[in-house]
Amino acid sequence: MKRDLKDLVRRAKEYGKIMFNDGDVLITETGYIDERTIVDKSTGLHIVKPITFEDGYYNYICPECGEIHSIHKSRVSRNKPIKKGCCKARSHSNRSCWINGKHLKIKTSKIILDY
Repeated sequence: MKRDLKDLVRRAKEYGKIMFNDGDVLITETGYIDERTIVDKSTGLHIVKPITFEDGYYNYICPECGEIHSIHKSRVSRNKPIKKGCCKARSHSNRSCWINGKHLKIKTSKIILDY
């Protein structure tokens, strides 16, 4: 895990706002899981709630990779899909991997940030 939840919460207590309760976020060996994340059945998109707000940035847990990502409030609109800041999807929402000796790009999904 690249970003530490405890450090993020500590900074949010001091400079921002904490937007989750105890028990909402699970810590696993591979990353974090936000229990509040749901899938919209009509669009198939994950509806993700932010965990903190600090200096104009919402921090949320990516449902795909389990890492904490940030997005500036100016890039978010209510009920509008956004591209994730996924560490595995560095450019244009594409992730690449090797399958059977072939280099393939995998399109990542968008999310809706419900703040």
